Amino acid sequence: QHFIAESVATSSLVFCAELSKVVGCLTILLSDGSAWTCFQSWGPLDSIIAAGIPSVTYLIQNYCVQVGYQNLDGVVFNVLNQSKVLFTALFSFLINGRTQSRVQCLALGLVMGGGILVSL
Repeated sequence: QHFIAESVATSSLVFCAELSKVVGCLTILLSDGSAWTCFQSWGPLDSIIAAGIPSVTYLIQNYCVQVGYQNLDGVVFNVLNQSKVLFTALFSFLINGRTQSRVQCLALGLVMGGGILVSL
């Protein structure tokens, strides 16, 4: 909150974050020599079909994270940000029927307990 002026648009923060991810991915593809193979088999329609909905939801999530970061206290933001792991596991179970192992349930419980302890 202290390093970003209030006049900076949230959408430009999200755009810059996504642009840096694209640059990073292209750098990795070019450095290991697999860029040409990837771009030969790439098609815009196939990419939109495969990644359209997930990318839009991820964009909305990033926008909400930036708005939350600008408007919430640091501790509250971190607790809410960590709770997404719990909700992902819950919706993975509800939508896909994927159950968690005992160790995974214990880890989720520890994450929840840590979030509660931090907020006290």
